[in-house]
Amino acid sequence: MRVIDEEALRKHVADFPDLTHNERAAHFGVSTFCIKYGLRKLDITRKKETGYKQCFDEKRATYEKRTQTQRNRR
Repeated sequence: MRVIDEEALRKHVADFPDLTHNERAAHFGVSTFCIKYGLRKLDITRKKETGYKQCFDEKRATYEKRTQTQRNRR
């Protein structure tokens, strides 16, 4: 496993926050595991909510309608 310069990785994340691990690995010429390890070492986590909150209300409304219909059938 190659070692990535921590400051270079931190700067790259700041400059390009939306890149995937695969894209970062290609940029640094290392494996995705090396990127994951380096980010974990820097205590940088990935975004976990991208795009989900916008459709959450619609999905909840659809789910509630469906469950209400199923309750009414009983």
